[in-house]
Amino acid sequence: MNGGFLWAIPTTTFGLGVWQTYRLQWKLGLIEQMEQRLHMPPKQLELPVDSSADQFVPVKCKGRFEHEKEMLVGLRTRVSGEPGQAMMGGGVSKVGYLVITPFKTQSNQRILVNRGWVPRQDKSNTARYETEEVEITGIIRQGEQQSVLGVPNAPERREWITIDTNQMSSWTDAEPVLIEMTQERNENLQFKRKGFPLLKEPHVELSNNHLGYAITWFGLCIASTAMILRKRRISRW
Repeated sequence: MNGGFLWAIPTTTFGLGVWQTYRLQWKLGLIEQMEQRLHMPPKQLELPVDSSADQFVPVKCKGRFEHEKEMLVGLRTRVSGEPGQAMMGGGVSKVGYLVITPFKTQSNQRILVNRGWVPRQDKSNTARYETEEVEITGIIRQGEQQSVLGVPNAPERREWITIDTNQMSSWTDAEPVLIEMTQERNENLQFKRKGFPLLKEPHVELSNNHLGYAITWFGLCIASTAMILRKRRISRW
């Protein structure tokens, strides 16, 4: 016996490994493109926005926060080593919430703004409220997938587990557009000086598992080839 149809296994897995290699190169190119966007000067926000095509594009706009419709997403852990971590001494919790607030622009359009992270004990702290018109700068972001635990948001109880832009925009009568405020922009220094919410350092967050997939498929190709060759040697005895 020469292996016959068994050779379909290493042939198929080799092809899948090659395909994942191409996907890896595509994803690395996409990440590089997104990284370049982060360093572009912010442009004036114009609606409508394609959050998928325009993700990580820096934008700016003027308007007012509508704090009465504020949404706290969590619990979320502030990762050690992130900017602002030094401000969390003296017993400040590393567990807290992302602050998502509707923002009414000068053109009378309402969007969603991720203002950053607050510790759990500051959940009800109104010191972060802005009553005047402000200019904000941030990057266009997509929302999140549903929680891996399958726990849904419960707006009626003001419980938000994930940033679901469609659900949040419906709840607040806003456009399904999410702007994530970032800390490196001069326009946001006024918010950074107040301490909380802690603004995030911008970086590209795109899932890239293609290298692992490629290694897996090539490994299966090698293993299955070795098994077929071993079977052939045994059958000759």
